[in-house]
Amino acid sequence: MKLGLTATLLFHATLALAQGREHPCPMIQEVLQEVGYPRQALSDGIYKGEAVVAFTILRDGQTSDWSVASASDPIFGEAALAAIRRLRCNPRETDLRATQKITFAQPPSCRGGDGTVAECKPNAYCPNYEGITQNLRLPDNIFEMGLTDGEVTIEITLSPDGQVKLLRSIASSSKVFETAAIESLQGLKCNAPGRELRLLAPFAFKIQ
Repeated sequence: MKLGLTATLLFHATLALAQGREHPCPMIQEVLQEVGYPRQALSDGIYKGEAVVAFTILRDGQTSDWSVASASDPIFGEAALAAIRRLRCNPRETDLRATQKITFAQPPSCRGGDGTVAECKPNAYCPNYEGITQNLRLPDNIFEMGLTDGEVTIEITLSPDGQVKLLRSIASSSKVFETAAIESLQGLKCNAPGRELRLLAPFAFKIQ
């Protein structure tokens, strides 16, 4: 038996199943939210895409034999595969081969705090963006605070000569993560865009 499923993934995931069918893997919504919209896609200026992952649901609810059946871009194939690998499903009487289609849409956070569209490509203007965001510092007592994951989106305003004019949070799950993100972005070195420019920097935190 083979089952085909569909889902739509936004920055904050929403799920739509065909024909009102109950999903055999109840945690699909949670998994999609954890994976989120691929940051590399935002950096590359790609705001929508889709991927189909084939996998097997075993009798004990575990999943195995994952593979990307199709993807509009490898970035979305990798993100979809990462999500499906985390799935845990309801126990079954027999193994089930399934396919999960995930549609990725431009995240709502690509709109600035005033509702106008901001550009989601910090890499295009700030060459050291990846380096400073991958090496940001969190408090040493982060585990004592009970924080294990979260998301933050920072709006960056550049002056025409490339100076960072303003950093502000437009979405945040925790003040701690927000502070860490803003402090890291203070070290941005950007090229002159020739006009005032707003960029968006999405952060996804997973503390292990």
